[in-house]
Amino acid sequence: RLQPLKRKAVLAIALLTLGALGTPLLTPHVHALQLQQRSLSVSDVAVGATANHSFKFSYMSTASPVGSVMFEYCKSPLVDLPCDAPDGMNAGGAVLADQQGETNFFVLTAQTNRIILTRPPAPPTNNPSVYTFSGVNNPTGAAGTFYVRITTYLSTDGTGAYTDFGAVV
Repeated sequence: RLQPLKRKAVLAIALLTLGALGTPLLTPHVHALQLQQRSLSVSDVAVGATANHSFKFSYMSTASPVGSVMFEYCKSPLVDLPCDAPDGMNAGGAVLADQQGETNFFVLTAQTNRIILTRPPAPPTNNPSVYTFSGVNNPTGAAGTFYVRITTYLSTDGTGAYTDFGAVV
């Protein structure tokens, strides 16, 4: 009599375990797409200069609404690494001077090495898009390379899972 009960208990535990483990394994994973045709043009490349930074790219997740776009100035282009700001970088005074393609954005926040654009979420329809910021201070360290990570979000504040990503140098 104990044997059948033990078998049922073991079977129930196995089914519960498989159910708990199987759900994440069977859940479809959403993968962000890479922004295409990315570029950065800087009006004055001198170290420490206040310049216009103009970003151009094409959205790839055109069925996914975009509520915000984050531009992060970093020493590495890799989104999985911490974003360390280039020495002397200051985007705190950035103003969105022009936008073309996907529009209706405004600056939500401009910080030392981060600019977040926001708007009511809507699927992108106009590619490529251009965003020009005035009042950005270039890094002051030794002349060299810096990167800007660009990520798009459904949220209006640059939080949550990103939809598209890319980097420019």
